[in-house]
Amino acid sequence: MKLREKLLIGASVTLLVVLIILLFIWIFSFEGKREDIPSIINDEYVENLYQSILVDEDYTHYSYYNGFFSKYNNLAVEYISNMAYNYIKNKNELNINLAKNELPNALLAEITDLDQIIPKYKIDLETFNKAIKYLYGEDVKIKNESFNIDAKTKAYYTPEENCIYIYEVNENVESPYYVYREKESYEVRDNKETLIIYDRFIKCNKSNGQCYNDEKMSNPNHSITYSNGKLQGSLSNLVRYKHTFKLSGDHFIWQNSDLIDK
Repeated sequence: MKLREKLLIGASVTLLVVLIILLFIWIFSFEGKREDIPSIINDEYVENLYQSILVDEDYTHYSYYNGFFSKYNNLAVEYISNMAYNYIKNKNELNINLAKNELPNALLAEITDLDQIIPKYKIDLETFNKAIKYLYGEDVKIKNESFNIDAKTKAYYTPEENCIYIYEVNENVESPYYVYREKESYEVRDNKETLIIYDRFIKCNKSNGQCYNDEKMSNPNHSITYSNGKLQGSLSNLVRYKHTFKLSGDHFIWQNSDLIDK
């Protein structure tokens, strides 16, 4: 075989190999871009998602700030219920003002002073459960029961009507706790299908000034105290949390949270 023919064959084989490699790169690059998934992530979206995470200055329960790696089954039912109520409220779906005589008899029988009750809303159970599924996924279910929204606002569940009645207690109640948190940053992973938000958190008892790294107030923070209406100590001593969300259809749903900086 002449040298020229050998060179042509060698060049042809090299060209074929290069073409195959480029084809593989193109295929995997196309699959990786996932052009069919629109990016809904921007600073405003992340801020709204972060603000939807509830913290509680009236009670202590398991939430996204547990001080350990937490998934859905680590959350208090009352916390999940509050997240659903808050979602419905922010969607402006609470447009029914109740009269006092519209409250269920079972609830009225439990109240000693009816003058202290201010009826607010009535939510059907289907709407309420849809909100939970929107926030946490289609497979999520909770035990339907009455719950506290805050020290003044209550939710009363009536299984006979499959409804939740929202009412307020007309009295001055001061929150016993102080909660401070601050979003630090966020990152996007897995072709824009995973969103992670980082923040700092602390919860303090107003009566004694002791502060904690978790919502249940079981993990003390010995570097910061609370007095005179504000935190005492460097904010650099606040612990950091990591909140992970996954894309589900046209929005992100919470997956887990973890204390990452002790």
